[in-house]
Amino acid sequence: MIYFGCILLLFYILPLFLGCSFNFGNVFGFILSGACILYGMFGNVYIGIFLLLNGIVIGLTLCFMFSACFQKSENDETVLILGCGLYGSRPSRALMQRMDRAIQYLNISPVSNVIVSGGQGRNEDISEAEAMYTYLIEHGISKERIYVEDQSTNTEENVLFSKKIIEENGLSKEIAVSTQEFHMYRASLLVKSAGMSFHALCAWSTWYSIPVYFTREVLAVWKCWTCKMCRNTV
Repeated sequence: MIYFGCILLLFYILPLFLGCSFNFGNVFGFILSGACILYGMFGNVYIGIFLLLNGIVIGLTLCFMFSACFQKSENDETVLILGCGLYGSRPSRALMQRMDRAIQYLNISPVSNVIVSGGQGRNEDISEAEAMYTYLIEHGISKERIYVEDQSTNTEENVLFSKKIIEENGLSKEIAVSTQEFHMYRASLLVKSAGMSFHALCAWSTWYSIPVYFTREVLAVWKCWTCKMCRNTV
């Protein structure tokens, strides 16, 4: 267990040297890694129970997360690209993966429109939506097909503000969301709760980012489930 904990710790440290930002996924990963190492050293029953419960809940959450990736898109849907960080005005690798996946779909579904959704974050020179708009045009997508939503600051706002654009412009409420596989399940929950149909355009992550971003997203899904349960009890 000590060796497993050390290897796990390495997987959460390595992405920091390969361009991934530090986030709650790293923090929770360090906690799990440390718990594995401590359990291997002392065999404490409480640490063992903590690891077992987390393993079960994380495993179930991952099953839900992967299931959303296989809700395949059809033709003529409205594409929604979720924003994902810029370096100044340059799209991050993850954002380019999302845009490239959307472009593939838009090229085979020429009547589909696309909404680029994302506001301007800290240390960003322009909004994520503006950067996406420019990228899509440079890659052959007509500007008449692109709708810009540049006020959102999180995934929930991405969906709600984009829904307003859809309603104002009479676009299809059959939504094909372009995002990474780890993000797809939470996006599906938000799209469905907004009264729209969800389909997936999966942009697959780079291998070294998987542990950190999947861990962070597991925490975000738990928060989403908790908030939903709280609203249902009010």
